[in-house]
Amino acid sequence: MHKCWYIALLTILISSAAKPQSNPRQDSLLNLLQKTKEDTSRVQLLVDIADVVQNNSPKEARSYLDQIPPLLKKHNYNIGWWRYYNTYGENYRVQGKYDSMLYFMEQALQATQHGLDSIYIGTALFNLGLGYRDKGEYPKAIEYCLQGLSIMERRGLKDREADVNDALCNLYAAMNRNDVAANYGKKAVALARLTGKQPLIARCLVNLARAYESRNDHAIAMPLLEEAYTLSVALKDPRLIATTLSNMADASLVRHDYAATIGFEEKILALWVSIGSQDGQATATRALATCYLQQGKYDLARQYAKRSYIIDTTNKYREELAPLLLIMSDIEYATGNRDKGFDLTKECSATLEDMVADIVSKNSAELEKKYETEKKQYRISQLEAEQQLHLLELKQKTITNYALIGGAIVLLALLALLTGTSARKGPSSSNASPSSRSKSSSTSRKPFSRGRNRNGLAWLKTSTTASAACSAE
Repeated sequence: MHKCWYIALLTILISSAAKPQSNPRQDSLLNLLQKTKEDTSRVQLLVDIADVVQNNSPKEARSYLDQIPPLLKKHNYNIGWWRYYNTYGENYRVQGKYDSMLYFMEQALQATQHGLDSIYIGTALFNLGLGYRDKGEYPKAIEYCLQGLSIMERRGLKDREADVNDALCNLYAAMNRNDVAANYGKKAVALARLTGKQPLIARCLVNLARAYESRNDHAIAMPLLEEAYTLSVALKDPRLIATTLSNMADASLVRHDYAATIGFEEKILALWVSIGSQDGQATATRALATCYLQQGKYDLARQYAKRSYIIDTTNKYREELAPLLLIMSDIEYATGNRDKGFDLTKECSATLEDMVADIVSKNSAELEKKYETEKKQYRISQLEAEQQLHLLELKQKTITNYALIGGAIVLLALLALLTGTSARKGPSSSNASPSSRSKSSSTSRKPFSRGRNRNGLAWLKTSTTASAACSAE
């Protein structure tokens, strides 16, 4: 019981130490806000205040962010929308609300489609990668982060490059590819030092140390963590302090130093409570349950395990829940509750099976989607080919029709010409005697009839010959 009072008291002390008015930058920004007009500069200022506040008080940060949309609609400020969505997504990330975080990060990426510079696109892709990393969807996280990194490197922005390399270090460490993680981490630290930005340096140091700890290189990791802790305390950033202490606690736990681990985790839990981080509290309470179990303090172990269980099930943190259920099962077995221990083991197995089924289902859905997309693309190509063939056939028919029409016109022209020639020659036989005309007529009838049946033009030639013969007589 005294441990609970100690943690409650520590929470109050840290919460008091982390109050917004202790931050000179926040005070300065709030003073500026009172003098700023209702224009785009006020949007920038509100985002800056929220960014400063949200690590200590996410709820207070949202109160500033909620003032922004009316201003953005009034002034049609595209970069403002990007900053608003991006900062709101980060606000939910601090609280461990990953679905809400991803929604706002997606909105930030869509906002870049309205003519924003490529640096905003790269940052939006990178932030989406962080979101999927925090949610445990590592392949998507790597995909987005690498897309963001390619843009950052082209632009030569060292702080952004450090951010992305740090994120990739974190990602590969989570996938147990620690050598790759360390390479990205070293690059991130080097870039961060070039920028001189203390929060960035501290964060990169922590993640590089984590990669070394995963390789059991404790001698390399601990100096990095100590430097990061010194920087985070000077910055008065509770989230950064908690993250640094968590890695130091993990190093103590690996060495089976449970007393030191408990000391770290009690401070960490108080910090996570002060800023309202649900996933942080779940991890810290599980670690405390583990340590008290190892010390044989089963009541305290059960108490913290139950607290962690409520957080995990409420927020659907299945990756956190599965190892917790094993700890809870061990507690029950250790206290002689074998049936309850067995039930918890079954629940753990069911949770893991659900996670595997979800992964298989997602992969199957992605394959089906890819197949349907390729099938649609093939069908589109096929329809386009058919359309081209149809157009070619129409073109050929049009050319044929033009040729036929042209031929008919030529024939009609020739017919008109020959008819005119016959008409001009006809009057020359009018001077002949009636008997001659009669003879001429009788002579010309038979060839006329035969010629018309054989060839439509032959009769003109035959008739002209007969008329000339009559004139000779």
